Amino acid sequence: MPIKPDEAVRSYIHTHYKLSEYSSLNESGLGNIMRLFDLKVGESVKLNGIEGDDYIFITTGKIIISGKKCNKSFLVANKQHPKPFLIPEDSGLITIEADKDSLFYHIDSKKLDYLLAWNELGLLLSVSDEFLKHRMDVIINSLPFSQLGIGNVKEALSRMHEVKVKAGTNVINESEPGKAYYIIAEGEAEVWQTTEEVNPVLIASLKKGDGFGDEGVVTGTHVNTVKMTTDGLLYALDKADFDELLSTKMIQTENAEVANTMMNNGYKLLDVRYDFELELYGKIEPSMHIPLHELRERYTEIDPEERYVVYCKSGNRSQVGCLLLEQRGIDAISLNGGISAWPYEVSDS
Repeated sequence: MPIKPDEAVRSYIHTHYKLSEYSSLNESGLGNIMRLFDLKVGESVKLNGIEGDDYIFITTGKIIISGKKCNKSFLVANKQHPKPFLIPEDSGLITIEADKDSLFYHIDSKKLDYLLAWNELGLLLSVSDEFLKHRMDVIINSLPFSQLGIGNVKEALSRMHEVKVKAGTNVINESEPGKAYYIIAEGEAEVWQTTEEVNPVLIASLKKGDGFGDEGVVTGTHVNTVKMTTDGLLYALDKADFDELLSTKMIQTENAEVANTMMNNGYKLLDVRYDFELELYGKIEPSMHIPLHELRERYTEIDPEERYVVYCKSGNRSQVGCLLLEQRGIDAISLNGGISAWPYEVSDS
């Protein structure tokens, strides 16, 4: 269950990641990227399968972080100068022990990076298309949309159509062909599934922002029946559009090897990460640095006659950067996987 972010965590993330401009996304998004741990002195918790680049953010107390691939580290809460602990890459199993009564968060950096890209895309749409921006606010937690890739979200939003439904309507029926993926913009619904018993079983209740029908779109056949319990309004993305967007990239992306070749043949590098990320992860040289949240105002610093490889940490924000540049007639491609997938030399900032 998502948690409500502590004021110190919210303040830190808003300050460093510039999320405060889009507060409606902050509250619904931040609670889905973090886990809260409350340990008494002497208690410990083990986090398994940590791939690295996640954060530990402590709000009260003192903790000891250790592991076979992670040097012992002490983390003390500091309200005046809060700073997260970056879990080393591929740390595997780590142990966190409370040296004092402690409250801390584990922040999923991959989900956070996607949230940042979503945030910037929302800001871009709020300027260019308020109608699509409203749809985006509704679908923020839709897993199938994340599968389409951040670069395809705008196109998916524009292809969705509205469906008005009455209470009691079966929007989809079990075993029927999947024709569309739906998101509830208004109203409520129930999900029913047939078992070996005579009567169907209620397995879920749906509300505004919830989606359904994705299994039918992917496999071709619905496995559940979804019935409206109130009058409602749905946003629908037809299966043909979903399939096309799943297999087509609206934003050109290239892997590190191809991007490196492009750089050797005249493409320029544009780094759209935040300033502090350069200190944490280094940078690819030679690159121009304009944080994504500043790109809308500073795009005139970019030579429109040049071609650019845009990169961030994981490849999400860079796609939004490419979208912004292409709207202004600048040729740009996104580095797939970002600097995290860059196998070549990286310099210290």
